[in-house]
Amino acid sequence: MISAVRVALVGMICLVLAACSGGVSNISSAGGSMIYPIDAEAADRVVATAITQQFPGKAIAPVALPNRGYSAEIMFVLDRHTITVTALPAKRRGSGGATVDGFAFDVSHHGTMPLSGSTAAQGLFDKVQALARQEAAPLPLVVGGGG
Repeated sequence: MISAVRVALVGMICLVLAACSGGVSNISSAGGSMIYPIDAEAADRVVATAITQQFPGKAIAPVALPNRGYSAEIMFVLDRHTITVTALPAKRRGSGGATVDGFAFDVSHHGTMPLSGSTAAQGLFDKVQALARQEAAPLPLVVGGGG
């Protein structure tokens, strides 16, 4: 009986440690590998609006370093999960070979809510993408070949 409890406890600890963090970004293949040709003010507006809409009534804390963004904590009973959205300055080569300044976005999460935390993070990322598309059309990481 005691060994079964130990095995279950070790299994639960492994599950919690393995499934408690993650992220999605549009500078990765999972996030679409794109940037938005917008300025810093528009990027900040996108992430601020997205997180306040996604988590209404939750305390939102600013994140300043290394990239600007915002963080929210969601809770259920004893579980807590922190979700952070940041705007990442990016430069990409445009179709004419000129450098295009813009921003990519990253949503990361960690805590003890592996299923609902991951779902909430993906929902925030989707909202960021929708708001960013209202500011400007996204550009792929590399346009027209060439690096």
